[in-house]
Amino acid sequence: MKKKTIFAALVISVLALAGCANDTSEETSSSINEDITVDSEKDTNNQDPSVQEASEKETTTESQAEKSSDAGAEAKTQSDSQAQNGSSKETENKAQVDASGVGITYEIKQVAQGGYNGQPYEYPVFTSDKYSTAIASINKEYEDYATDDVAAGECAQSVSNVSIDEDAKFIYISINRTQELGGPHPNNYFESFVISKDTKNFAKLADVVTIDDKLIKDITDGVYEEHTDKDYDTMKADIEKAIKNDKAGWRIEGNDLVIWFDYDDITGAYSGEGEFAAVVPIK
Repeated sequence: MKKKTIFAALVISVLALAGCANDTSEETSSSINEDITVDSEKDTNNQDPSVQEASEKETTTESQAEKSSDAGAEAKTQSDSQAQNGSSKETENKAQVDASGVGITYEIKQVAQGGYNGQPYEYPVFTSDKYSTAIASINKEYEDYATDDVAAGECAQSVSNVSIDEDAKFIYISINRTQELGGPHPNNYFESFVISKDTKNFAKLADVVTIDDKLIKDITDGVYEEHTDKDYDTMKADIEKAIKNDKAGWRIEGNDLVIWFDYDDITGAYSGEGEFAAVVPIK
């Protein structure tokens, strides 16, 4: 009976010692893990300042490099845009040079004394060696206008547009001018000259199309559509007279004749009433 009791006590003691060993192992493992965590935190907090500074500099350098890259990309975009604009301007300038290749240039001249209400009197002056005869005639016409208008007293004039266009056979010169005489409205003029590249002188409509009653009627019909308040027969007579006296403005566009008349040549017409124009098919 005593031997069994002693054996049981020994077993219980061994088991107890084993349990204590396990408890101690778990406590030791836990303690080691805690120490590692604490040491890691200490290492982070107590890191060498020079190392931290180097790390911060590296981060800053990377950020600056990214900004520099973005700025470079933006600068390249702006440079490309400026290059495109420059190319556009170069094309525009080239077009202007090509347009003046017809051998005719012009400038707007102002008469020294002021016109109506102190406004200047302007008129175009053209220059050309190639088409000198026709150009001299145009210049004389506008110089005579200026001499008479200024001598008459209070008269101002502005030139709003001058165009020099060419096609296969003709050069078209168009002038828009406005006169101010102090009345209820200014007087607007739209004048056109056609120069033949073959003769180097003015081209007449009769040299291009056949002026017959059918053409006169077609033109009158076209003008009358916008001015039905005028007498048709009177308008037809005025249009025929203006064409035969080479006072109509005209140009050829494809298979069409574009023709217009100054209001001074149409009975009962007045400035500002609208265009007295028509587009007529021709063969």
